[in-house]
Amino acid sequence: MGQALYRGNTTVNGVSGVHYISADLADVSVRSISGSVYSSAYPGINGTFFSGTTLVGIATKEDGVAVRAKWRF
Repeated sequence: MGQALYRGNTTVNGVSGVHYISADLADVSVRSISGSVYSSAYPGINGTFFSGTTLVGIATKEDGVAVRAKWRF
């Protein structure tokens, strides 16, 4: 894909008002930004991402260490 795409106010599985970002998992990375995403030089969010049937949660702890978890459906 190479570029994340924002999908806003759409319907997914009968649920309306869904907002999401679509991106290839290879294009998603964890960075220490020492502040908010808004004030950084990087686009992005902390959050949970879907890759096919895998759900990937990405966030950081207070010490800046990346937390990654994968779940399969």
